[in-house]
Amino acid sequence: MKKLIFSSAMSSVLALPAFAQDDRQPQIPSIPSDSVMQALSADSEKGVLKYLIDSGVRLTYLGDAGGLKGYLGESPSGKVQTFYVTPDEKHVVAGVLFRETGTNVTGVQIADMENRYRAAQRNAEIARGETDVEVTAVPEPAVTNGLSEVSIPEVQSGAAAQQDVSEYLSDRAGDGVRQDLESAAWFQVGVDDAPVVYMVADPNCPYCHRAWQDLRPRVVNREVTVRIILIAGLQGSEAKALSLLSRDVPSRAWFAGEGSTRMQPVQAPPAAGTDAFKNASRYLDRNMDLFEQLQLTSTPTLFYYDEEGTLYESDGLPRDMDAFLAEVAQ
Repeated sequence: MKKLIFSSAMSSVLALPAFAQDDRQPQIPSIPSDSVMQALSADSEKGVLKYLIDSGVRLTYLGDAGGLKGYLGESPSGKVQTFYVTPDEKHVVAGVLFRETGTNVTGVQIADMENRYRAAQRNAEIARGETDVEVTAVPEPAVTNGLSEVSIPEVQSGAAAQQDVSEYLSDRAGDGVRQDLESAAWFQVGVDDAPVVYMVADPNCPYCHRAWQDLRPRVVNREVTVRIILIAGLQGSEAKALSLLSRDVPSRAWFAGEGSTRMQPVQAPPAAGTDAFKNASRYLDRNMDLFEQLQLTSTPTLFYYDEEGTLYESDGLPRDMDAFLAEVAQ
């Protein structure tokens, strides 16, 4: 059984609903969220949530972990604090939740919440026809086990060190890798004249979602264009990858949150035996072959070339995306 550990400031625990100062406050959608209101209306005895709301705290549901329901709260003064409600729903702990492996569960939950918010905003923009981001389709062109997600302690703990782009210099033969990447079944998100970043991604990988969260504003600002090479190595990924690779314009679905966020649903793949299914399977096989050929072990894996043709590579989520992209061709 996985153990979970709380790390919280004593002042936050003893002075509810007081809040710890945090200059890096996440953006919060409309609050209280529907899930919070449903919880309250379902049982009038849920005193701890009602107490927080009556105290002026606005709550957004983050999800369940270790038997605890997590909420992000914002005080009337704008300070932010995470709360975890115990199973009896009569007690609450303010602080950060960690798994025994060191994973900052709270950080992952907040990132997922922000992704849901951005996805909802993006869907609204698409519905209103307000987006002008150019997208392209999959170029005409096996699922494996044992894939690992990169979990970087410095990112999880919030103590990421300063990085230099030289840390990302690849020791691979650049020209050969370029041909391999270009021949993969990628789809492109962004404009044709922006520098290209390749991202090998699994639609169920939370670190891929976080990498895309960092790359997305750069795509919108036309600083880079991202070519997504979808694979399926994590549990439940194959159907999602096949669904995306079967689309006429998979990059539009990705940009809207399908496969690029955890909470945005991905449409079911086409029926087995159809041409769309066969083509998507062929694209996925090609990408899985590339994954094995390059002896990759983690998702995401990112590649790009500078103006001189030097290859840079990140095996897993970069600790600092700005540092990683410092030499991207302009």
